[in-house]
Amino acid sequence: MPFPFHDTFAGSRKAVFRRRRRKANTSSDSFVEVVRRKLLPWITTSLAFVFAAGIAYSAWNSLYQPQGVTISAIAVPKTLSDKGFTSDVIAEKIRDNLLKIYSTTPHAMAAMPKEPLDISIPGTGMSVRKLVAWVSAYFPESWHHIVSGEIVSDNSAETKFVITLRVNGKLLPTRTVDSGNLNDNLNSAVHILSRNLIEKVDLYQEAIALIKDERYADAEDIIDEMRSTLPSKSDRLGAVLNLKGYIVEHKPYVATPASNLNSPKSEPANLAIARRYYAEANTSISLTNLGNLETNRCWYASEETREYYCSLAEHHFRAAIELAPESADAHYSLGNFLYDRAFNVCAPGKTTELLGQAVQEFNAAMQLDDTKAETYQGMALARYLGNEPVSHDIVLGYFAAASRRDSSNNSFRNQLSFLRLEKDLRDPSTLLREIPVLNPDPLLDNIAKRRDKCSKDKSRPLVSG
Repeated sequence: MPFPFHDTFAGSRKAVFRRRRRKANTSSDSFVEVVRRKLLPWITTSLAFVFAAGIAYSAWNSLYQPQGVTISAIAVPKTLSDKGFTSDVIAEKIRDNLLKIYSTTPHAMAAMPKEPLDISIPGTGMSVRKLVAWVSAYFPESWHHIVSGEIVSDNSAETKFVITLRVNGKLLPTRTVDSGNLNDNLNSAVHILSRNLIEKVDLYQEAIALIKDERYADAEDIIDEMRSTLPSKSDRLGAVLNLKGYIVEHKPYVATPASNLNSPKSEPANLAIARRYYAEANTSISLTNLGNLETNRCWYASEETREYYCSLAEHHFRAAIELAPESADAHYSLGNFLYDRAFNVCAPGKTTELLGQAVQEFNAAMQLDDTKAETYQGMALARYLGNEPVSHDIVLGYFAAASRRDSSNNSFRNQLSFLRLEKDLRDPSTLLREIPVLNPDPLLDNIAKRRDKCSKDKSRPLVSG
C-alpha cells in the first residue's frame, strides 16, 4: 500500500509537464499586441514601397524629359565677363530666345500636343539639376537635351569672338561676333544659335520658325519628314497635317491666267489642296483654318451659292468649338465670322440676330483668354452696332481694353478716339460725316459704306444661317 503523500512517479525517469495557466490580458493590451505583431510589418512595408516608388518616379521624370533642356555653364573669356557678359548672362540669353520662339507661335500654327519646353540653368556649385544633367549624359540623347559650349577670342586683340554650342555633345554651326556694338552682335548670334538648337530639340517648332521667315519649302521638307515617321494613330499627326495645310495655303504659287481670287470657281489649286489637309487633320485649329477658307468663298460667291458657302463656313467654326470648347481662338473666330456676316445681309432683323450671336462668342472668348486685343475690339464693334441698348461707356471700355492690350495697333487707338468724339452712338456714319480727319479709320469707314450699300440695295437676298 503506497504512502499517502508518496509521489508515485518520484522513482521513475519520466518528465512531467504541467500546463501553466496564461495570464488574462485586457482588451486594450490585446489590440496593441495584434497591431504590433500583425499590422505593423505590413504598414512599414507599404510605406517603404510608396517611398521607393516616389523616388523612382521623380528620378524617371528628371531623367526622361524629351522636352527638357539643361543649359550648362557657357565658358566666356575674362574680357567679356568684365563687360557684364558672364556665363550666366549668356545662358539666360539662350533661354530667353528659346522661350520667345515658342511664345510667338500663331494660333493657326499651334504647337503639337505635348509637354511645354522645360529649360533649366543649374547654378554654381553642386545642385540637383547638375546631378541630373550629369546622370543624363549616360542615357539616350532623346531623353534629355544638354546644351554646353564656350566663347573664345578669335585673335589676340580680342576684336572678334567665336561662339560654339553643343547639344548632347554634338556641335552646332559656330557664330563669330565683332566686338564693336557687342551687345547687339551677341543678341543676333544667340538668336541664330537658338534657332539651330530648336531644330535639334523640336523639329515641328523649327518648321513654324521657318514659316514665319517665309521659308515655306524648308518648312515643308520638315513636315513631310515628320509625316513619314509618325504612326497613323498618333495624336500629333493632326497638328502636322494642319501645318502642312497652312504651308500649302500660304506658300507662293504660280497663278494660271484663269485664276481669280474673287471667284470660287477659279480659285488657285493650292487652296483646294490646303482644304483637304485641314479636313484630314480634323483638329479645332485646322477646322478654324478651314472655316476661314470657306469664309472667302462665302463673301465672293454668286447669289446662288452664297448661302451654301456661308453655312459651310459657320459649320466648320462651330465644329472647331465642339472639339475644343476651351479654345478662346475658336470662339473668337466664330464671333468674327458672325460679325462680318451681319453686314452681308440687308435685313435688320437678321443683322441684329447675327450681332447678338457674335457678342455671345466674343464674351466666351474673353472669359477663356482676356489678353487678346482683337476680341475686345470685336465685342466693342458688335455692341456698338447692335440694336440692343448699351451704355456709351461700356463700348468705350471695350475699345480702351483693346488699345491697352495692343498699344502698337493704331487702329484700336483711332477707333477709341473717334468714338469719344462721336455725337450719335447709334449711327456710325455720323462719325465719318461730321468729324474732319485726314486719315479716317478704314474699319469704321468700311462699316459705313456697307450700311450705305444696304440702304441702296434692298433687293439683296438674305443669307440664312
